[in-house]
Amino acid sequence: MNTLTRTLVAAAIMALSGVSAGWHTEQPPEYTLDRWCNTEDEQGSRACFTTDVDVSHPNPASDFEGFLSADGKKSVIWRAKQSALLQTDDYIINVSFNDQGVSHCAAADIQTLTGNTVDNGNFCNASSRWLHLPAKQ
Repeated sequence: MNTLTRTLVAAAIMALSGVSAGWHTEQPPEYTLDRWCNTEDEQGSRACFTTDVDVSHPNPASDFEGFLSADGKKSVIWRAKQSALLQTDDYIINVSFNDQGVSHCAAADIQTLTGNTVDNGNFCNASSRWLHLPAKQ
């Protein structure tokens, strides 16, 4: 399934479910966290995370679309707009999406509320990288 088709189907699922921004219910087999973050042929713009903190109830200022694993330990944020913001009690996650030609990339940055960088990285095409949100010390 190409990126445009995947984006259109995801938008249709979200519209039908009445869900706007935030965490969405996985729709197997195509729309799952594991497929989006572990599949080598994945072409969608997305950023994948592991976490030791609760991200299930983001700050109301958050503006993102994604899946959260049932145990709350893994998540993926995908492109719904040019950028995404997930803010928790301890962290700010910014994701910028840049699609150029056949490259579907995302640059993700995790910071503390005081602006200290915790982790960052780029996700392009078949990247299977994961960024980590550690428990606050």
